[in-house]
Amino acid sequence: MDQHMMRGLKTFGGWVCLLLLFSWMAVPPAQAAQLTALVDSIEIVKESGGTGPFVSTDTMRIVVRWTAKSALYSGDSFAIRLPADMTGFTGSFPLTTDTGEMAGVCNVSSQQAVCTFNAYVQGRSGVGGTLRFDARLSSTRFDTTHTELLEFNASGHAFQVPVSLAQSGSYNPDPVVKWGYYNDASKTITWNVSIDRAHQRLDDVSIRDTIGPGQKILTNTIRVGYYQTSGRGDRVTSTLIPLSGSDYRILNANEQGFEVHFFIPLNANGENYNYDIVYEASLTDPNQTQWKNDVMLHSTQIADYSMSTTEIKYSGSGDIYGDETHYPETPYPVRVLSPTDPSSPSGYVPNAIYRYAENNEVPMPLTGVMSKLPLAMLAMTIAATGATLIFRSKR
Repeated sequence: MDQHMMRGLKTFGGWVCLLLLFSWMAVPPAQAAQLTALVDSIEIVKESGGTGPFVSTDTMRIVVRWTAKSALYSGDSFAIRLPADMTGFTGSFPLTTDTGEMAGVCNVSSQQAVCTFNAYVQGRSGVGGTLRFDARLSSTRFDTTHTELLEFNASGHAFQVPVSLAQSGSYNPDPVVKWGYYNDASKTITWNVSIDRAHQRLDDVSIRDTIGPGQKILTNTIRVGYYQTSGRGDRVTSTLIPLSGSDYRILNANEQGFEVHFFIPLNANGENYNYDIVYEASLTDPNQTQWKNDVMLHSTQIADYSMSTTEIKYSGSGDIYGDETHYPETPYPVRVLSPTDPSSPSGYVPNAIYRYAENNEVPMPLTGVMSKLPLAMLAMTIAATGATLIFRSKR
């Protein structure tokens, strides 16, 4: 083979190496992945810290514990779909370390929670954490006392969580009961006043409702009606049946309170009705986390009966931990090998160009990530030594 042909082949080989180099440089960044095996456990506890069966007015705290089974990268995410008929916290909260550093964010809607990591997780091992967010079940789940399996779906993996539920509509000797539901999306509270759940005849009934600071009654939302129930008070109808306008009157309604006077006796003929007043209140202080409400009942049989209740804002939070050590595999492992010495007992190849892991100045053959050499220098070295460029893509 003559000298011109040898020079031509060498030039052709140099161009092939350069094309390989540029093709590696053109490899796109790793695409963010939705992870499928992070969640280890899901449990439900009372937000109040109490024990025993849940009733319809209890806030459930969902606690999710998770650990990474492989390396995480910025943009990776996992999702948790909530059970049907469960509503509660909506919004976002950060995943924070014990030093307050933000490692990602979780967005919670009425149907699911999606948590997305940022660059904090890259290059760390032993990454894990805990999520906590509050919710309630629809009152229709509390028709009987029983244990129910609530099904969550964590990126394709089903979790069935047992919870003990108590009848919400059962006989209650209190003349009036009150509770609220916080809605983060609309920044309102739906207040519910339930009257005569003991189903004893009450005549000449009047109700006075007063809300506490940080909220305003939306007077055009006040509704008065009843639910049909069984003999023990369990609801037979799931929606409020409105009373005729001639059966009651709303008096002195303003942003802080109102009165309702009933012109008919309640449960006069053993109807087993729960009479309810439902309305919305808008929230005026974004920093407030709980809101008070007072109600007073007066009737012929009961001179005065009052009660107070507090609605607490649903919350969500998440923490994360991880070691600042690197997994044995990192994205885009690349090495440049001298063809005359392709391996050595130590794993380092003499005269090879090693690329380096992110934020790590120790050369990592076979598993390096970010090149510390400029493109021009790498190209010249390949052309001068006839080295071979070997690479594979992430995942």
